[in-house]
Amino acid sequence: MYQVFTPKSEILKKHIYNYCVLKPFDGPVNYLAFPQLGTSMALYSHSKLKIEDNCISVSKAIEPNHQILILGKYKLPLQLEYSEYSPEISINFTPTGLNYFFKENIGVMANAITQFLNDEKWVTLANQIFEEKSSCKKIDILEHFLLENRIDKDLSLVENYISISNKYPEHHIAQIANELNVSSKTINRWFSNCVGCSPSKFKKIVRFRKAIETKFNDSSQNLTQICFENNFYDSPHFSREFKKLTRMSPREFFTDIEDVSKKNIPYKFL
Repeated sequence: MYQVFTPKSEILKKHIYNYCVLKPFDGPVNYLAFPQLGTSMALYSHSKLKIEDNCISVSKAIEPNHQILILGKYKLPLQLEYSEYSPEISINFTPTGLNYFFKENIGVMANAITQFLNDEKWVTLANQIFEEKSSCKKIDILEHFLLENRIDKDLSLVENYISISNKYPEHHIAQIANELNVSSKTINRWFSNCVGCSPSKFKKIVRFRKAIETKFNDSSQNLTQICFENNFYDSPHFSREFKKLTRMSPREFFTDIEDVSKKNIPYKFL
């Protein structure tokens, strides 16, 4: 469904997981996307977007246009409905990545599940990208723009917290805050501003995403193995957290889940 590109620039690799170019398809497509660690931005061409609750409907616009949508930290499945194909490119940022390309941080830029970006520079970028037919050339234009518009920021407190938390998932907020010589209150404030959720909510998404990665990397793993390999306390805890994030039990979730483009991008097609 997507052609996935990894950033070429070593600088951009620190802030962006990948770029996804939607491949042409026939007929309608309807799927669920699930809570993610970072923030995504999607650029659409000749598209009409309708947004209701946790559902984004995309159809072809009669008049030529370009729209840019930022997805915040959604905590439930996000449904995407395409009535037909129209060009789309998305940027999948790391947890703090989006902050480096705007004066405002995620707490302002992406404080809702979805928000349109009406920024002249970015609209001009969309015009340039969608004039190109080659996906590789589109990505080259995008990377050049991102490098030119990157802003130096010191987000080391949050990024160090994430690094320590990933290395020692059993550590509590207070333990890591103490190691960083700040209060838990400071960590919570910075997380909300730079990541878009609390550290505790982020930790749940980390566990969830690692469980998916475990299954995709080794489909023979059963649910009990996935549970304990990814720091869930026990099977009931595993089930509760999955239901909160997916509205499904782990067994229901892992049935027919698809890794689009073999990049640990989990969708459930409806």
